[in-house]
Amino acid sequence: MTLAALRHNNPGDVSLPIKGWTGPGKIVGVEGQPGYAEFPTMEIGFQAFQQRIRSYIEEGRTTIALIGKVYATDPHWPAAVAKISGIPLSAHLNPTDAKQMSALAAAIIRQETGKTLKQLGIAEA
Repeated sequence: MTLAALRHNNPGDVSLPIKGWTGPGKIVGVEGQPGYAEFPTMEIGFQAFQQRIRSYIEEGRTTIALIGKVYATDPHWPAAVAKISGIPLSAHLNPTDAKQMSALAAAIIRQETGKTLKQLGIAEA
């Protein structure tokens, strides 16, 4: 069985709605994840995921530890994302820092899917 993230072009395993997202997507529902989203392409799913992360930071979840509290149920998720990204768990996240956001996005997707952006066919920023 393929990962829901791959079947639904949803590399970040996000649900809808996403604050600030005006692009395409629909709710398909995946067991245990109400509102699970499907996108027309992996690239569009990646863009929606990036908006999800920006919205979390803009709402005050400015560290990987704080994002982890709403993003994942796995208590080890924040530490794993911090390790993969090279961003300390409690480091301040800045949505205008392209390098930091790129590292964070790649790490979250790696943690969620076990795959790199390249393996998913997503052009790195």
